[in-house]
Order: sequence, then C-alpha cells, then structure tokens
Amino acid sequence: MTARSSIIFGGDGQLGTKLVTLLKESGRPVLSTIFLKDQPAQDEIYLDISKDISRWSVPGKFDDAFFCAAITSTEVCRAQSDVCRKVNVENTLALACRLSETGTALFFPSTNLVFDGSISFRKSTDATNPKCEYGRQKVATEEGLAALTDKVAVIRFSKIIGPGMALLTNWANDLRQGKTIHPFSDMVLAPVSLRFATEIILAVMQKKSYGIWQISAAEDVTYEEMARHLARKIGAPQSLIAPVKALESGLIMETIPEHTTLDASRLKDELNIKAPSVWSTLDEIII
Repeated sequence: MTARSSIIFGGDGQLGTKLVTLLKESGRPVLSTIFLKDQPAQDEIYLDISKDISRWSVPGKFDDAFFCAAITSTEVCRAQSDVCRKVNVENTLALACRLSETGTALFFPSTNLVFDGSISFRKSTDATNPKCEYGRQKVATEEGLAALTDKVAVIRFSKIIGPGMALLTNWANDLRQGKTIHPFSDMVLAPVSLRFATEIILAVMQKKSYGIWQISAAEDVTYEEMARHLARKIGAPQSLIAPVKALESGLIMETIPEHTTLDASRLKDELNIKAPSVWSTLDEIII
C-alpha cells in the first residue's frame, strides 16, 4: 500500500460513497469495505461487520481510517440493540484497535444524540447524556476510541441529508400530485448537506486535528417548517400541508429532542468555516 492511503469501512453507504469519491479526486489511494454491493471492484473488499471478524486481518498499512459502516436507525437500534451494538460498538472498536496499533489515524462520524437535546448548541465539553440506544452506542464507541489512541477525530453531526433523501422526495412527489402531507410540528432538525459533511471530514483529516468536532446547521427548524419550505420551492400550495404531532402519530420513539443544534465554533476557529443555515442546506438538495 502506497503512502498517504485511506481505508473506508462502509464505502458503499451514503457517507462512505461520497468520501471515496472525494478522496479519489484528490489523488489519494483508497480501499473500501463494502456490504451492500454484490460484487467488489478492484479497490473494494467485502466485509460484514455484523459477523465474527476475529479472523479478519487489515489488508495493509493505512494512514487514515474512516468508520462509516454503522446501523444508524434509532428504531432498529432500539428494537435490535444486541445486533446493533455488535456493529456500532464492538466490531467497530475491534477494527479500530488493529488499525491504531500501526499508527493509523481514526475518523469516526458520531451524532448529536449523545446528548439529550434539552439544550441548544451543546458544547463538545458537555457531559454526554443520551436518551436513546443509538446515542448510547455512539457514546460507548467514542469513549472506546479515545482510550485507544490520541490520533482519533470524533465528528458529531446533527443530521446529514443528501440529494434523494427519501422523506423529501416522497413529500415532493405527493405535493406535485396534489396529495396532503403530514409533517411533524413538534420535532426539529438542524441538518447539513452530504457535500458539506464529507468536505468537513476531509478538512479535519488534512489538518490532522483530532479530538471532538461538532457539526450542525446554525438553527433548528421543525419538520413542518421544512415541508413548507419545500412546498414554496416546488410551487405547491401550503394548504396541502397538514402538520401532526410526533407524540400523537403512533410512532415508537425513545426520545424527541427539543434541540438538535451543536456548538460548531471549532469549525470557525480552526477551519474558518461557518455553520450553514438550514435553508441553504435544503436549497442545495431539493431537486
């Protein structure tokens, strides 16, 4: 393996795919592990980290490793906590341990759900206090990584959305057909775009600045507000939006955070990048 090379676990997922593309465009050799695709390409290898990986050997020496293979559904993590913990915590840390032994720098995407959401713009130095199983698993992995090496960057995201986001696509299709949609009026988000998220990850890698980074939009908005913005963008009538309360929807949710924003001041201080607005993020991905 040539110098300045990277390995991406979960290189066929949304985040991993975009990272692979950007790294290759920069001329960096990249090896990806895949699970979703049927047939590995020349620079890909198959790895299912929900299985026993005790006999799996890291195929070479790498400068950087990105841990994008994860089960991110809060509902799946709640309902199948043992299975998800094996993927999100146990096997992720097992892989990280092997890589850290050879001096590889580790980059781990995490979540705002390491906090309870009771306070806006949580600082990275605030004590974690997750209220859902997914958040608890991310905390466990964050702590395990920190115990392995100083060369680890934990990058907490509020929410990452990309072109083709199923919720927005379905809403747009329904609105264009004159169908009523029912966004939540009491659930908020502070999303950043997939492009922005991956560019930040690579900027952190290039700067070799480790520790905890936090990335979110500059404000929270409700899902209802997001739906109304979408309707305006595509020219659909606001009368087709009939908001409902998440607590009354019948969905099983461990927690509904009051706030999802994170203190992203480190972005400005070290990378001279401002947290984007929700509206600019939505305008970027609404097609």
